[in-house]
Amino acid sequence: MIKPHFTRNENLNSEVLLDKRLDAALHKEENFQPDQMQPADQQSKLGLSFMCDFDPAASPYESFCMQILSNLLLEGPNSPFYKSVIDSGLAPGFCPGSGFDYTTRQPTFTIGV
Repeated sequence: MIKPHFTRNENLNSEVLLDKRLDAALHKEENFQPDQMQPADQQSKLGLSFMCDFDPAASPYESFCMQILSNLLLEGPNSPFYKSVIDSGLAPGFCPGSGFDYTTRQPTFTIGV
């Protein structure tokens, strides 16, 4: 039997802490490589994200409800946001990452075009 070449550190705190709440909205602007499949006048993306105030691991019911809400609001051509944003011509499409994201310690809900 091979013995490991390390010892366990019992004093290590590996808890992932919650993010600190902001006092004001955070605005961040980034420059990216142009998308060669889109016209030059459709190269901008805008996203608005909200941090949800629950732990998805401790609140599976809330996570499930938020996933349903996200799908109802954003998914498919009959959804309200699709009709009001995409069908109206306000934006050509949603950007990646739009909707409910529960894969992090604190879930977010993002609307991006």
